[in-house]
Amino acid sequence: MLAAPAQPESFAFGGQPWAMFVPKESEPASCRMAGNCSSTHSGQPGVILASNDFARYGMRPYTKSIPVIGGERYRLSAWVKADQGCRVESGTAGLLLRATLFVGPAVDYPGGHYYVGAKGVVLGADPAPLADAPLPSEWTKLEGVVEIPAGVRTMMLFVFCWKTSGQVCIDQATIEKVDGSTPLTKVLAVR
Repeated sequence: MLAAPAQPESFAFGGQPWAMFVPKESEPASCRMAGNCSSTHSGQPGVILASNDFARYGMRPYTKSIPVIGGERYRLSAWVKADQGCRVESGTAGLLLRATLFVGPAVDYPGGHYYVGAKGVVLGADPAPLADAPLPSEWTKLEGVVEIPAGVRTMMLFVFCWKTSGQVCIDQATIEKVDGSTPLTKVLAVR
């Protein structure tokens, strides 16, 4: 389920506002998105993601995906900071970026997706190797350089709260195409 675009538009990807994604099982946690964190990394208004209970939810650019070609490399990044009292359910991934890969309209890449978190990058349908990473209490950059697998046609970036409760601030979420010589971030094996 997508909520209306987030404002202010100064927190934007490619000039696009962001939308919220809340799966049905997370709706009872009152997940929400708002502008104007109490502090920001860039000095520009950031976005707040918050929930009343442990929930899996996130935000993405309102435009669904960007076209990509197999072999291209992209730097995925966002600055994140969890407020005091924010918690992550034990055994879950916490706060991460997810690059959802598509081989066709609404058809997921069968090899999985990229997850970028405090412990690195994971390719697979399960971010389990990122489990129990501490939530950052200071501004922390989640960043990874990934290579697009053959057959993938589009990619969508999400900033995800994966079974978190409380408030997280997000600033400067970006997808940046980089040169083929840019070193890739280590990809962890999925258990």
